[in-house]
Amino acid sequence: MAGPYICCVTPHNRLEPETIRAVFTQVYTGHIDHHFTRYNPDPVPGHNIVAAYKRLQAVFLAEPKYSHMFILENDIIPPPDALERLLAVDADITYAVYCFRRGTPVVNITHIDTTNTLTDNAAEWRRDFERGAVVPCTGLGFGCTLIRRHVLERFEMRSRFGGGDADTELAKDARAAGLVQRAHLGVVCGHKRPDGCVLWPTATRPFYRKVGVSAPRLAEVRALVAFGVWDEKGAPHILRPGPDTLKIDYEIAASMVAVGQAAYVTPVLNDVANP
Repeated sequence: MAGPYICCVTPHNRLEPETIRAVFTQVYTGHIDHHFTRYNPDPVPGHNIVAAYKRLQAVFLAEPKYSHMFILENDIIPPPDALERLLAVDADITYAVYCFRRGTPVVNITHIDTTNTLTDNAAEWRRDFERGAVVPCTGLGFGCTLIRRHVLERFEMRSRFGGGDADTELAKDARAAGLVQRAHLGVVCGHKRPDGCVLWPTATRPFYRKVGVSAPRLAEVRALVAFGVWDEKGAPHILRPGPDTLKIDYEIAASMVAVGQAAYVTPVLNDVANP
């Protein structure tokens, strides 16, 4: 068989319409299969992330013809040529660029020798971002990522800290093995938050722009054990056991309740869009 055979995977607990459109409007014309999974067996939402990736890894490895896994997460908005451009990069794992959506938005691409984002050198970041450079990195994030088969044959999708760190663990394993990880800064993706806003990376500070009107999905909780969390305006709080309550992101609330750190006062406020 000539050319790569791509397995495009999208784990989800909600599916944004912009992501679905982007998945099926990639300009890549070679062999490709698409796998969507809502395999969420655990009451702790974070645990479902690694569970879904383990399932998708098994599906991928069961088909010997697949050469690359192309991950497009359920709330990422990639450009139409994302897959083509990532395929052109000579690397074992290749990352597109986007912003993480929790807390203060930060760019996902990190240095080779630290976990700091590349934006910590503002001048270099602006130069490389504006020319769409391909740069060495150690990740991070699975939002829009291309992984060669031999990586997934060698390393299991795994988690150390609750499920959401499967990307971190794979990046660490790849780095320790001396594999090549690169980011294509010309593949710029939006990241849609549950409140409807889309975050886009930028060349200059604060290194992101927010598009859209926020309609937060919040849950009101009280603490059973003390924990730190961001409120609806992005301000950090310590919530301690007692009568005090706080309105927080519904996904974070679900995790806190599932592990026994919090109890619902009101499960979901401003419930819009998909669960």
